[in-house]
Amino acid sequence: MKLPLSWICDHLGIPQNEKEIDRNLVKLGMEVEGIDGDVIEISIPANRGDCLSLDGLTRELANSYGNSSKEINVDMNESEYTSSISINVENPSKCAKYLTREFANVDNNAETPKWMQKVLKAAQIQLLTPVVDITNYVMMELGQPMHAFDANKISEEIIVRNARAGESLLLLDGRNIDLNADDLVISNQERILALAGAMGGNDSAIDTTTDKVVLECAWFEPIGVRLSSREHKIQTDSSFRFERGVDFNLQEKALERASTLLKDICGATVSDIKKYVSLEHFPSRNNITLKQSNAETLLGINLKNVDVEKILTNLKMKVDKNVDDEWVVVPPSHRYDIEIEEDLIEEIARVVSYDSIDYQMPEIVSIPQFRQANVKVTELHLLKNYLSGLGYNEAITYSFISPEYAKAFGVFETAKKVVNPISEDLSIMRSSLWPSLVKVADYNRNRQEKRIKIYETGNKFELADGKLIETEYLSGLIWGTREPAQWSMQSIGFDFFDIKGDVQRILQYAGLNDDIEFTVATDVDMLHPGQAAYISYQGEIIGMLGQLNPKIVQDLSLPKNIFVYEILTSALLQGNIVKYTRISKFPSVKRDLSLLMDKGVTCLKVRELIFAKAGAILKEVQVIDRYVGEKIDVNKISMTFSLHYQDAQRTLKDEEVDASIKDILKQLDSKLGAVLREQHDIN
Repeated sequence: MKLPLSWICDHLGIPQNEKEIDRNLVKLGMEVEGIDGDVIEISIPANRGDCLSLDGLTRELANSYGNSSKEINVDMNESEYTSSISINVENPSKCAKYLTREFANVDNNAETPKWMQKVLKAAQIQLLTPVVDITNYVMMELGQPMHAFDANKISEEIIVRNARAGESLLLLDGRNIDLNADDLVISNQERILALAGAMGGNDSAIDTTTDKVVLECAWFEPIGVRLSSREHKIQTDSSFRFERGVDFNLQEKALERASTLLKDICGATVSDIKKYVSLEHFPSRNNITLKQSNAETLLGINLKNVDVEKILTNLKMKVDKNVDDEWVVVPPSHRYDIEIEEDLIEEIARVVSYDSIDYQMPEIVSIPQFRQANVKVTELHLLKNYLSGLGYNEAITYSFISPEYAKAFGVFETAKKVVNPISEDLSIMRSSLWPSLVKVADYNRNRQEKRIKIYETGNKFELADGKLIETEYLSGLIWGTREPAQWSMQSIGFDFFDIKGDVQRILQYAGLNDDIEFTVATDVDMLHPGQAAYISYQGEIIGMLGQLNPKIVQDLSLPKNIFVYEILTSALLQGNIVKYTRISKFPSVKRDLSLLMDKGVTCLKVRELIFAKAGAILKEVQVIDRYVGEKIDVNKISMTFSLHYQDAQRTLKDEEVDASIKDILKQLDSKLGAVLREQHDIN
């Protein structure tokens, strides 16, 4: 929030001392973002909506100077004629108070006073017409948002209700929004006039020809305004304040203040006030018992020399002495954040100043605690260390994504929406970790990172039989250059086999390598149909990998060749993490087998049969060559496998390796029809 510093100091009756104001605001839990000339910018905590005005801010600061804040004088305006407006509130739980007042003979071409312009310019609020400027000024002065309707464009009945299916509203900013049943609107019998607490409609807007105005001054329930604002991507000074809670006793004062200004500046004639109030729907203000002993215990200081009653009274609380060192306190209507005794103790600490509270180390009895290590946490930690060794960085993201990403990844319709999101960009519960990783990768790419390898362990959320299922996955992403350009070679980018190789290493490290199978996946919408695979363990699908679908890349303006994977964490923890063993001191024996087989035979199946037949002395099988061409049958493929034999206890003899090769070839011919093309001893 930005305000003129001189305005604040004049209201407090203090000299304009920037450093002192800065220091006192920080002590009160606020942060000064900067002071530019006479304009001070203050960061107000989210739970202190009552400070979003001159009146609220100086009410807080006054305690720092040992006095109570000066009341803003408001004159009562006598009615000059009877208003024809009637109010019908259909949903009092969302609108417990609604006031209107009519103004006739309004000169909406009058000049907004310089002193008012100064405040609005400092607050970066656009100057429009004197009527609108007055409502904005009162909002900055008292904290009560208001809305002005052109009385000639609305009927005599104002209805506060929920929107109905199929209704829409053309907003003041020119956007046409489709409303839903949760939106609270202001309407008449013919059409909708405004989205309550957020923004007015264009059809009832005032302009320079307006000479008759209806001023709305209401209390709207915070959550309802917040949900509608998020849904329709609206953030105005009005919605910002209503979302954080407006004083439900402020409306009469604000309306009278605006009435005086409209009379003085625009020469308006004022009517009587029409009012709707539902007391039962106001936020409750319950008595809170405060004990000095509890405050001293919690703060660790002696309060005998502190006038607790004066502090709370200056903060506009109703304080009654119950017994010695005990008070019954009723929070004021503008303090939504005070509900329990600890909240009152915090107020005392803020005013007394946290700096006056001595630091004390807690007393800790050093007793060793022995407990069984959490196996899951330990093994996940080992996996993360292994991923770091593969060149990955860990990403930590929210479990929510934006509607834009949800639509691009094709999950918007089926995903669970958050009722009260942190922001619009975090309003969808993710059904995959890939959108989160893509967002992180794109952020880093835009900051000139040329090689990205990231992973995250986290939950994804899917609906099944009407229930929300939460499942933990390990997901990863690679993009960019595998090898940078050098004098002797051009840069080489990551490809499908890089991501598959990383996944194989992870599975091998997790002890799952022997029972893993990769199969072609053509039905995963998030992946490229020609470069996607399922990961199966013991016949059950535990994950998938592949290249990100080009349509997603295009819709989100991402770079090409992004590769991703996801693996079920519970499956990774089924195996035994690889334990490192001593390297054998005995020589290894290598054999290359060039096999001719049908094109439908997979490399994985060949490797499985080789390992199954060779036994423990076979340590590794690698594919080193693949050939399809004129020298072999069109339906055949030639693949060369390099077999590495080694024993940890002795030197292997050629005879036993040859016997193993013979058994392997016999098994391959019998099971797969694979026959030997040539065999080389490369010892």
